[in-house]
Amino acid sequence: MPYENTILTSLGAEVFRKFLSSPRFDKYLEFADGDLDVALRLYKKNLDISFAFQIPLHFCEIAIRNAIAETLAKEINDDWPWNDGFRASLKSDHRETLRRAAKNAKGKPTGKVVANMRFLFWEQMLAEKYSELWSREIHNAFPNLPTTKGSDELRRRLQSEIYKVRILRNKIAHHERIIENTREFNPTVDLYRIFRLVHWRSSAASEWLNLFERDGYFSAITEYKWSSKWISTHLQRDQKFRELYTLLAKPGYLRIEPGDTLSPL
Repeated sequence: MPYENTILTSLGAEVFRKFLSSPRFDKYLEFADGDLDVALRLYKKNLDISFAFQIPLHFCEIAIRNAIAETLAKEINDDWPWNDGFRASLKSDHRETLRRAAKNAKGKPTGKVVANMRFLFWEQMLAEKYSELWSREIHNAFPNLPTTKGSDELRRRLQSEIYKVRILRNKIAHHERIIENTREFNPTVDLYRIFRLVHWRSSAASEWLNLFERDGYFSAITEYKWSSKWISTHLQRDQKFRELYTLLAKPGYLRIEPGDTLSPL
């Protein structure tokens, strides 16, 4: 059904603006150079892209937290959330988060605690203070990481990539605008980052994600285009941009192949 026929358009952009609140909607209005109708379309596009990220983010967060939780169980024991030595190694805020999660588990398995921990906690478990742990375990937890890189470089890269995914995840979770009218914004790059993180943990899981991609679940992400005026300007004067734009438009661009490396995004 064409977007023009949806209920949002029938309500009118001004009505929807009041419903959302001016501070929220005006961010889209600025993006749209003051055009209410375009701003409303951008808002829907933001919803479409945010929705399309739900499955990849689901896979990614589970992959990361399970990899780290299994490593902690191997290093300490299955009851690591209640281990006093481990708790003492944490920053005060993460220690308190773990304490509350363990308390709320009420005797249930460690998996209940794992599910209740914030994504930030797992990201911080890759901090430099745990480098000795990851020097031994990084390829056990993430078996598809390149073997040509040192464990500390891999740990830093993992933490950096997880940080970027967490920021995106939190924006989506809090219903914030994720689309930007800049060259730097490209949701396909974010999707590929998520694919790689999942692949580094599990080839089978990344292949499952590839099936979703082939079935078009992520089309709102992969088909997103920057503003037509911005694109036309750069297509005319920038050969490298033309090459990038052509590459990103290719079907199956996201597919992870064996031997994927840590090449720059």
